[in-house]
This record gives sequence, C-alpha cells and structure tokens, in this order.
Amino acid sequence: MVVGLDGSESSRGALEWALALAREPGVEVTAVYAERPLAEFVPRSDPKSWCQVAVGSLEEWVGPYLDGGVALERIVVDDTPGPRLARAADERRAGLVVTGSHGLGGITGVRLGSTALKVLHHSGQPVVIVP
Repeated sequence: MVVGLDGSESSRGALEWALALAREPGVEVTAVYAERPLAEFVPRSDPKSWCQVAVGSLEEWVGPYLDGGVALERIVVDDTPGPRLARAADERRAGLVVTGSHGLGGITGVRLGSTALKVLHHSGQPVVIVP
C-alpha cells in the first residue's frame, strides 16, 4: 500500500487509515512525500536543502506511528505528487493507494484537492481518499 503525506490533517488521517489496515499480515506500507520545489540553491546533502528538510518533516510525521509494529518505508522525491504516488504504487505493485482529500494546496470549497484528483486519474490501483 502507498500513502501520500504532506503534513496536512487530511494526510495524517490517510496515514492512520492505512496503518490500521496494515495491521493485517503481509501488508506493507510506503509513505511518499513528493513536492516540486520552486528552486534549490544548495546541494541536496546540505541540511538546509529542500530534500533534507523534507526528509526531516516526513520522519516527524510518521514518528508517532512507528511503534505499532508496521514496517513503513519512507520516500521523499522531487516530483509532482499525484502522478508520483500512482507511479510509486505501480513500482511496488501495491494493491492500494491512500491519500487525503485535501492537502496543503490552499484551494478551498472543492470536494477533492488537486493531488487526490490526479491520483484518481493516474492510478491503475484502487484508490482510497480519506477526508
């Protein structure tokens, strides 16, 4: 199972939903944080780089859930979130993609955010959208 994270309340709900399901034997979870930074002026190895900050953020988001006995792979990529979640699911032959209904994008008043819509359009696997 692949779950998309961006630090929003909706993505936290998606992670909680995925981890509850992952308590079943044989279920593996991959948490993916994908973002296209506007610009990067330092090497990725620099602690202030987008990549290192994102890795730290992802670790912070999943930290409270690591003691549940579920193996949780974590991926940070410089990519467009929706298509990247779908591609990660294809690469891992995941049976399910889980995402929140709204992330940090700032578009209000719509039922689904842009990432959730893109996952629906790009995924060949079943998709669960957690409000």
